[in-house]
Formats: sequence, C-alpha cells, structure tokens
Amino acid sequence: MRAAALMLLLASCGERTIGERSSSPGEACDAEQVLETRCRTCHGASPRFGAPMSLVTPADVRARPVKQRIADGTMPPSGPLPASERAILEAWIDRGAPAAEGCATDAPPPTTLSCKTDVAVRPAAPHPVSSASGDVYVCYGFDPPAGEKRHITGIAPRIDAAAAVHHLTLLVSDTSVPSTPAPCPIAGSSAWRSVFGWAPGGNSFELPKEAGFAFDANSHYVVQVHYSNPTGKAGLTDTSGFDLCTTGTLRPNDADVMAFGTHAFTIPPRASHAVSCSVQVPAWGETTHLIAAFPHMHTLGASIDNTAHALDGSRLADLGSRARWNFHAQTWTPLDFTLRPGDIVKTRCAWNNTTDSFVTFGEKTSDEMCYAFVMYYPRITHPSWHWSSPAVSAICN
Repeated sequence: MRAAALMLLLASCGERTIGERSSSPGEACDAEQVLETRCRTCHGASPRFGAPMSLVTPADVRARPVKQRIADGTMPPSGPLPASERAILEAWIDRGAPAAEGCATDAPPPTTLSCKTDVAVRPAAPHPVSSASGDVYVCYGFDPPAGEKRHITGIAPRIDAAAAVHHLTLLVSDTSVPSTPAPCPIAGSSAWRSVFGWAPGGNSFELPKEAGFAFDANSHYVVQVHYSNPTGKAGLTDTSGFDLCTTGTLRPNDADVMAFGTHAFTIPPRASHAVSCSVQVPAWGETTHLIAAFPHMHTLGASIDNTAHALDGSRLADLGSRARWNFHAQTWTPLDFTLRPGDIVKTRCAWNNTTDSFVTFGEKTSDEMCYAFVMYYPRITHPSWHWSSPAVSAICN
C-alpha cells in the first residue's frame, strides 16, 4: 500500500464526529477503495486537473453533493461508475459517510507505454496559467526534426501544471504552427485533424504493429491544452505536452483519423433533440481497419451512438458509442474492426438544449457537434478525400 494513501487514511480515521453512525469495516473500506481508485486522481489532498475540492476524508465527502454528482453522471468525469461501485458509495454516504478503519487500499498502477519514448512534444516556452476560474484553450505547434520519415507508434500525455490542466489534444496540420503557446478556439482550426486526446482518467495509447502516424517534414503537430483553475491558484506555469515513441523502421501503413456524424442539425431551444445519420462505404471505396474511436460533442450532448452494419441491416460492431455523454471525459476507445465496401456506418447524436436559443453546428462551446472520430489504416490519399468526408456525405433524418 502506498505510504501517502495510508497517511490520508489514518488522518481520516481520527475525524469521527459525535453522532456519526458506524458501519461495518467492510462497507467503509469498500467505499474507501472506490474513492481511492476512482476519485482521488483528481480529488486528492492537492486537487488536480481542474478539480475544485479534495475528497480525502469523510468530512470532505459529507460537505459536497457527491451522491448527486454520481447519480447524474457528472462524477467521475471519466464516465459513470459501475453499478456495483455506485451502490457501495451511495450506501456509505446514506449512512453518514463513517470513517474507515484498518483498510488496505491501492490505486491502480498508471498505464504506461511498452515502447520507449524518444520525442518530447513541448511548447517553446512555459505558458503562464491564469488564476481566473474560467475555461481557457491554448495551442502550440511542434514540427518533426529534419530527416527521413519515421512512424509514431505510441503516445503518452505528460502533465505539468496538474492543478489546472483539464485535458490535452494532439492534432496534425498541413502547415506549421508557432511553437509558443497562444489562445485558440476550442475546435482549433478546420485544417487540423485529431490524432489523440487525453482527459483525467485517460491513458497512453499504442498503435498496432500494422500502422503508425507519419512523422516527417510534411506533418506538423499541434497541442491544444484546456486549462481550468477553479481554486484560483496563482503563479502557475505549464509545459504540458506528449511523449512519443517513434521508429525509423516504417510500418506497413500510415494511420489517420476520419469523422462520421453530421454538420446538418438544428437543436430547438429548451428541448431534447436527436439526429440519426448513415453513410455507406461505396463499392469503389477502400477497405480500412479501425483501431480506435473518439466521439465528440459539446456541452449539450446527451448521448452518441456509432455502429457498423451490413447491407442486410445486421449490426457488425460498436464503433465507440457513449450512452451518457460527458464533455469533460473524451478519450479514445480501442477498436479492432475492418470496414469494407458496402458496409454502413450509422451515427445518432442526442442533445438536451437548456438554452433559450436554437443551436447549430459550430466550433464554439456554445455551438454543438456530432462527430465520431475513428483512427484507422491505411490512410486514404485520394485527392478528393477529407477527414470529414463521411460526415459531410451522410444522409440524416
């Protein structure tokens, strides 16, 4: 057991207040285990990744609407808890969140890459993080060094100012982007395409041996950092980015990312709305192997389904659906599916519009999106192809 976790546990054991109801050691220890493994990555003694408070002691839990946040799916941001773990926490909170005694808890080990990282993607200078509590998006570019083409085979996020970094996105551009961090729109530039994203709860990612992302003079990478500083911590600077595994032994295929979904929707004010779209791989189209999925909506999103179907309508595979959308937990889901000519991809997006305005597709947070990004190989290189081609050509109702 980690020493830090033990110290925090011992501290919490001495806090029982008069009138606090007791519980079985097993019940309280089970709750402690869930908190340690699911919550304290962000809500530790020193909150990280934009978390506004600690959840270290029973008093911390009692002082916050933890049960409500678990029930409505906004906590943890990595996605709803498994039903069994949710039941453990809710029962413990209902009994007054009594202190745990004599428990042994361990957080799961962080996911690491099996490959050796050899490239550090970092900004040209540290970025000063505002002490204001609002969301801020900052971007900087990184160009591969001169030389022969290489392949990126693994990607690991590296977080510097953990108190304020909410998520990171790695993108690729056809043109070079300045390496000094500067404010940028949440959706970045329309000329950028997504490569990888990280949010609290997310992990590193390794590509299968059949493919890698091109890393050469024609590939210009961009890092977007989302900052959130709800505690108003001052004096922070940040150099967050990514560590990459690259190889000069080129893999058989270049990887790339394409987007299913649609741009064509209008969400009425104060209403729930959904759109269902489908696109068929044409008979002359290419066979592609899908290796990961990254659904993307904005803050009004309720759910997104993305599935592959055969011509007879039978379902072939789930391509990264999210039954309960969480804007603050956008990560890649591994896939292993071959999409062939004639196959149909169906995408359904649902929103709950809590505003008094019509909302349409757009890059601002106040706009909405319906994208299901999919990482695949081999990269499609037809002159008329664009990463958004599946979404643009989809038929929706």
